[in-house]
Amino acid sequence: MSTALEVADLSVVYPATGRGASRSAPVTAVDAVSLTVADGEVLALLGPSGCGKSSLLRAVAGLEPVAAGAVRWAGRDVVATPVHRRGFGMVFQDGQLFP
Repeated sequence: MSTALEVADLSVVYPATGRGASRSAPVTAVDAVSLTVADGEVLALLGPSGCGKSSLLRAVAGLEPVAAGAVRWAGRDVVATPVHRRGFGMVFQDGQLFP
């Protein structure tokens, strides 16, 4: 089987927020994750709340900026490709659909 999706050393870092004493440090949500999904293969991401599953999927879809690494679709790096040109879809979990 050929590789459809390859994620290589992908990192997503959310910037620091606030000012002065209330300033928070940057948060690394995804730290150097690599995975390969073959053509026709199905992948499930499982883990506790806050472990980076949604951040990883949002980065693959182009909805979050990538701090480091590559997202390749059919061998072509799509990190610089705008969301509307990637051709990816994403279905959000229950809590993100409606309050």
